[in-house]
Amino acid sequence: MLEFLLQGIPLGITPAVVPTPFKLFLFASVLTRGWRRSLPITLSPLLADFPVVVLVLLVLGQIPPWIIPILSVIGGLYSLWLAWRTFKLSQRGLELTAKTQSSVRNLMQSLTLVWVNPGVWLFWALVGGPIFLRGWAQSPLYAIAFTVGMYGVFLPLLTIITILIEKAGAINPQANRIMLLIASIAMAGLALYQIWTGLQG
Repeated sequence: MLEFLLQGIPLGITPAVVPTPFKLFLFASVLTRGWRRSLPITLSPLLADFPVVVLVLLVLGQIPPWIIPILSVIGGLYSLWLAWRTFKLSQRGLELTAKTQSSVRNLMQSLTLVWVNPGVWLFWALVGGPIFLRGWAQSPLYAIAFTVGMYGVFLPLLTIITILIEKAGAINPQANRIMLLIASIAMAGLALYQIWTGLQG
């Protein structure tokens, strides 16, 4: 069991620190609404991964190759739209407010970002899925240990990062706007790259 737990831990650290459209969207939400109101978004990967895992495990190794480029383009366009919205927020100089956007809408947008990210599907098809199935074949507890190891590190680490982001923005409102601007530019860059890779097929 320890073997599978230890395999999950590094797989939880990496996605928490590597920039993705989802995390940039989360950081933008934290800077405009505060980390407490953005906390449900940190759970988006856990909620969104469940149907992804079920689908991938049911058809592991049978995902049509043409699905990934389509997801890349769709996800890139969606991320580009969110980057534009974040950019507009950075120009307003708004303070933390609960009125910026409803929690439900924020959560749905974050779930959509996860679902249209081909990296999530590829991860579970090529990395997470095979480890999970190998553990399940020995004992369901091994598969659960792998899952706990991964999300047990990923979710707390992501929460800590979001709190630090909010504290940095709260020190200086101007810093808040600058970080929103950086987030929007980075999100747009990742979106354009995702579109480009999708068009390359």
